[in-house]
Amino acid sequence: MSPVHNRHLVILLLLLLATAGARDPKKDAETGRIRILYIGDAWGPTPYFHMEAEPSFLGTPIPATYAHIGTYGGRELKQFMRIYMPRNFREFVDSYDILILSDTNRALYRADQLGWFKRGVSENGIGIMMVGGIEAFGGDNHPTWGDSPVEDALPVICVDGKTFRKDFKVVVNYEDDPLIKSLPWNTMPFYHGMNVVTPKEGSRTLLSADLTPYHPIVSYWEYGQGSGLAHMPDWTPAWGSSIMYYWDFYPDFIANMNYLNAGVEIPQNPEMMHQLRNLLSAYSLNRAMAVSLMEFVEKFGAKISVGEEHLNSIGLTYKDAQRLFIEQEYEESLSVLYEVEEEFQLLSQELVELKSRALLWIYMVEWLTVSGTAILCGVILWTLMVRRRLYREVRITRATT
Repeated sequence: MSPVHNRHLVILLLLLLATAGARDPKKDAETGRIRILYIGDAWGPTPYFHMEAEPSFLGTPIPATYAHIGTYGGRELKQFMRIYMPRNFREFVDSYDILILSDTNRALYRADQLGWFKRGVSENGIGIMMVGGIEAFGGDNHPTWGDSPVEDALPVICVDGKTFRKDFKVVVNYEDDPLIKSLPWNTMPFYHGMNVVTPKEGSRTLLSADLTPYHPIVSYWEYGQGSGLAHMPDWTPAWGSSIMYYWDFYPDFIANMNYLNAGVEIPQNPEMMHQLRNLLSAYSLNRAMAVSLMEFVEKFGAKISVGEEHLNSIGLTYKDAQRLFIEQEYEESLSVLYEVEEEFQLLSQELVELKSRALLWIYMVEWLTVSGTAILCGVILWTLMVRRRLYREVRITRATT
């Protein structure tokens, strides 16, 4: 065999090996969406609400943390777990693509459920993610996740009871990694604390803290058929309050970590994706304002059928933009969302004109009523007080003596 053929054969074998080692994207085959089981700080100021706004995600939240319970107690949390947790391993792996354990307490889980999580990652390609907090990783006066099946699937070793609270910024590692290339990390504000862990051999610490000694912030690896992602700081207040409230790319950061953990291609144009998500989020507000204005106009007797038809048409266009987003046709989706914005502006103009016409009749009736009343009162006043037709003339009389 000639050297040229040998070279081609080697290249073909390398391509086959690379393809064989690549992880298949984990998402719903019917809808194309990534199904997320979010357990932990699933209410209040939490990134779950950004996930709800993302067309690519379909989430199920379960409150399961004592640190964020508010008025809830242990009985209520265990009740949430009984109601909303998958009944068995098969239901878990058939229903979800990503499992997020965000500052959640290990004591709320049964031993068999912890085993499901590990098996789901290794055997069924699920992506598992743990997010920091006083109940995560090694805990802080809470049960540790160390020496559990969940720790086996994570890219880090939990250090029992070890956390610290100080401000720090991220240091970027692996600049060629898709997650690293997807966001402007130099604009990211400070974190305010984190769990202390030890990265496992074979993991990639994508972000670390600008501190001495070395502390990983985000670590990732592939485990069996799936993957594990560890985010050591909290991503809600208080450790993550700055990035949550002051970083414009916070929703993009959350989404891109989920893409990475599901094996889905991460978009590499942060400005375009940021604009896309802003327009997607604006739809709900624009629709609510349009509905409110139509209800206001309808109270004055105006017919709003034209506005309703226009709003329904905008809704269909928005669904088309969502479909394109899920299919990762981002430029096309952005173009459609611009059309949605323009249509909302036209609808707003239509409703304002409709309101003006409806109020015109009200103003005319009020004017006629006030003017008519004023004229009638003037006529009566003139008749009684000026012309005095109904009065006899007063005669001069003399007093008799």
